[in-house]
Amino acid sequence: SNNSFALDESGKLCQGNTFFLTRKVSIFTSEYLDLNTHQYYCFALGVLNSKAMEYYQKMISGCLYSKKYRYTTSNLNRWPIPRIKKEDAIVIAGYVDELLAGASGKLENAIDKIVYDAFDLSEEEILKIESL
Repeated sequence: SNNSFALDESGKLCQGNTFFLTRKVSIFTSEYLDLNTHQYYCFALGVLNSKAMEYYQKMISGCLYSKKYRYTTSNLNRWPIPRIKKEDAIVIAGYVDELLAGASGKLENAIDKIVYDAFDLSEEEILKIESL
């Protein structure tokens, strides 16, 4: 019913419907080469679980039974990943690291704000996303 991307640094293999992301050099990642692997994955996790990305997923996938949404490779490949400044990527990574350690969910709102700013969303657009 919502985005629930997770970070596995232990090397466990999941069974079932699982999508894997790995770090490779690309136009997207070249700005973040200074981030260590853990920081990079925490940054990606924060963006992927943001309300803006969840809203987009719900708009392109259509609702199934019980307010569930279909996550497919073709849908995920269409996600518009925003250009986020390296400084903000480091902030997001830090917030996610704190969340993984059990910190308050208020950090999620701070991540959402950075993602909203990266997409240059208006207050009206943000309200629409927040109301879903």
